[in-house]
Amino acid sequence: MIATVQTKRGCVFQCIYCSYPYLEGNTYRLRNINTFIKEIKAAKKKLRTNKLFFTDSVFSFPTEFSRQICLKIMEHKLKIHWMVYINPKGLTEELLALYNQSGCGYVILTVDAVTDRLLRAYRKGFTLDEITNSIQMLKKSGIHFVVDIIIGGPGDDMDTIDATSKYCYKYLNGVDVSIMCGMNLQFSNLVRHKTKLEKGISEIADIDVEEALLKSGVEKFQKSKYFFPEQNENRADFLRKTLAQYIGADWRLIGLDPATQSLVDEIFDSGK
Repeated sequence: MIATVQTKRGCVFQCIYCSYPYLEGNTYRLRNINTFIKEIKAAKKKLRTNKLFFTDSVFSFPTEFSRQICLKIMEHKLKIHWMVYINPKGLTEELLALYNQSGCGYVILTVDAVTDRLLRAYRKGFTLDEITNSIQMLKKSGIHFVVDIIIGGPGDDMDTIDATSKYCYKYLNGVDVSIMCGMNLQFSNLVRHKTKLEKGISEIADIDVEEALLKSGVEKFQKSKYFFPEQNENRADFLRKTLAQYIGADWRLIGLDPATQSLVDEIFDSGK
């Protein structure tokens, strides 16, 4: 069993697709660290587990707060194994060393894109150089990590698909890479500011967010998934060409979005 705990609410990053600022606010509300430590102790006792997932949208930022959490875990000798989402902003070798020493065994590096053009388009708030430095630090740290990448977002085309593939071959050999297909664009600034997209985007923009997220409107939420909004050709064919870039790679492809799993299975089974 893995217990879930959270160190703060809110997120200052402005990723165009993300619901965290909508649900939790766009400023941080940091928890009292001693209260957080008590919650970990209670979870260990009640649930009889020392495995925890810190569910912050980005645990590694603010950097100093993340650092203080690790120091407190070590001070109380909690002997836990934990996992988190992180991004490259403010990540240092010292911080990763503290993660390792305090029991972190798995991190998810949520970069979403590995080209400068898409990083700007998705408003990630960090650079390609910062991503590369983070990957190199993580390889040295001894912490198992997975890199999250999104394909099919606004501005993604065969040029960026090719660049993404080349980056992964260069820097991510032997690393788990999670490819997620498409974005939930009802959160996107591209929708809010009515950036020119193809016909049909208005139907997605009209989806009621409260109903989709807060009233279990799962069916409507799934319909908000949008692939390659600037592509004119058949999306299934384009997705086949895209995924063909990643089959048989030396880096490990994991965790494709269930919405496209049948198509992915078809491609893998055919060997194309």
